[in-house]
Amino acid sequence: LNGVESEEIAASVYGDRVLYSLMRVSSVKSGNRVSYDPAVSYMEFGEKRNDPAAPTDRVRRLAALFDRCGIRARVRPDMELAIWEKFVCNVSENQVAALLRVPFGAWGASPDANLLRVLVAREVIAVARAKGVNIAPDYPEKDLDFLKSLPPDNMPSTLQDLLAGRKTEKEMFGGTMVRLGKALGVPTPPNVILAAEYLRALQKLGSRILPVPVKRDSEHRDETLHSMASATAIRAALRKHRSAMIWFILGLMLGSLYAIAMGPASLQTPQPPLDAASFR
Repeated sequence: LNGVESEEIAASVYGDRVLYSLMRVSSVKSGNRVSYDPAVSYMEFGEKRNDPAAPTDRVRRLAALFDRCGIRARVRPDMELAIWEKFVCNVSENQVAALLRVPFGAWGASPDANLLRVLVAREVIAVARAKGVNIAPDYPEKDLDFLKSLPPDNMPSTLQDLLAGRKTEKEMFGGTMVRLGKALGVPTPPNVILAAEYLRALQKLGSRILPVPVKRDSEHRDETLHSMASATAIRAALRKHRSAMIWFILGLMLGSLYAIAMGPASLQTPQPPLDAASFR
């Protein structure tokens, strides 16, 4: 299992027989076949805390087994930190790659794509540090060297699952982040990615829409209706006042059609009515 709660889930069934572990591997799944490059892949494992010079007996025996099998593996002094560092990668690389439909090579080739990865990673680090896991603030930037060593055309697992129509790990990644962030009082707004993609789309389409950043004083899950209400508040109002909102939306639509047909008559310099060619 990926995520930062898999060891707790396993321990709830198997007790203290569970060791912490993770894989650092870029694999490609095609049907029932999984392929990867062992030269850039390895395992990290151990107790939650480890003394590399004096590992526990079970860690030592497992390390010897991996060595005999030719499996690259290492024991980290702090496996909790290692698990969270991989979670930083999972949440940022998997989700952003799935959103942009890009492979691993995009992080080194596109500063824009890499910036989105780093911004999301910083949110994970903020949650981790609130839990007492001290991930280095510059970890996402330093991890770029490892990402550049991966096959550039390989895709993160979430994008592979999405394209193949398989169940994704979005709840284990994004869902866990939102839940932990709310419990710890750490904002985890997905609006950074959305805003960046809106701006990119406006530029690509050559739209005349002028984006204006507005500071909002409320938290993005606030359900209070006010002048700068969140999308959550608007959805809640639609559910609560469904009939009234339907009539309100119809009124807005009729008013918009009237404005399109009549043209902007209130401007100092009159403009012609919009038509199919000029409306965008």
